[in-house]
Amino acid sequence: MTLVELGIAQRWLVNAGRDAERQIAHLLCEIVARLRAVRCQECETFATAIRQTVIAEITAISLVHVNRVLHALQAADRIKLVKGVITVPDPGRLAAYADFDPGYLHLPDQDEAPQLGLCRLREPSFLDGRNSVAL
Repeated sequence: MTLVELGIAQRWLVNAGRDAERQIAHLLCEIVARLRAVRCQECETFATAIRQTVIAEITAISLVHVNRVLHALQAADRIKLVKGVITVPDPGRLAAYADFDPGYLHLPDQDEAPQLGLCRLREPSFLDGRNSVAL
């Protein structure tokens, strides 16, 4: 788990050097990837339970700029934002824009996720070097 957490931290350090639109796009891609891992039925649509202030803190961007970036992503048809609900109409397009590769998250494959929608913790395998963590 330490290696997984280190990989996530390294990815976020790389993202800190990117422009604000790509940072927030990457965050949204990560949310979609995590929702897919727990087999959420509509993982491309989610309520923003976190406020813009939290997004600002996560990405180290000012609150005003977060608002501008969300509207810019919406104007570019990368997301749809309606009354606190974000929809990612084309996750592949957003992932390409954000240069998002979910491999660093070490999420379970869709076939490995249990039917109940909860991720199980995989035993570490020293042969394939993979770990998966519960969300």
